[in-house]
Amino acid sequence: LQNIVCVDSDWAAFFCKYETFLMDWTLYNEVFFLQRNNPGVPGITEKLFAPQVRKLQDVSRLWKSVLKTTEILDIYSDRPVNEERYDIDHFVPWSFVACDELWNLIPVKKELNISKSNHLANWHTYSEKFIRQQFSLNEKIHSDSEVNKNFKRCYKNNLNNDWALNQLYVRDINYYLFHDILTDNLKPVYDSAMDQGFDLWHNESI
Repeated sequence: LQNIVCVDSDWAAFFCKYETFLMDWTLYNEVFFLQRNNPGVPGITEKLFAPQVRKLQDVSRLWKSVLKTTEILDIYSDRPVNEERYDIDHFVPWSFVACDELWNLIPVKKELNISKSNHLANWHTYSEKFIRQQFSLNEKIHSDSEVNKNFKRCYKNNLNNDWALNQLYVRDINYYLFHDILTDNLKPVYDSAMDQGFDLWHNESI
């Protein structure tokens, strides 16, 4: 920290003038370096500059429109989700994925979401229930105009993966194909979080 770098005045002027471009170029290459050396970690860019606000309003509105006409069972308690009192849970914790993608979100009882916090739900216990809820959501998306309208609201902040839009949330997809596509994309993220040291949640409500 005691070293001093002397820069020619012309170069100093250049650095000052193009500071924004030089910083963007540096960060761009840093992201590639980190992603190349951490292939199992999603959301590298979001982890460098973590979002300060979670963007769940449109997802919450979407699930609420589903709950108006369909009973949704909380995957952690097997009890109906209360239309007026629920949280949106990140199946793989937000602190790991650093994003609010619809394919990782589900409505759950507030108390259970608080209890789960920054932990992983047991894959063998809850993944099938989670996928079935997601499949039910997709069926409502393509059969209910209000749900479809709210689904489209999610395009901006909650549907940024091509595979989710073009392969998963599509009309007339059967359950088995839906299951395989979601599993193929969600399980590696889950396993990576496990490898990074995220603990399993012990659900004391059961």
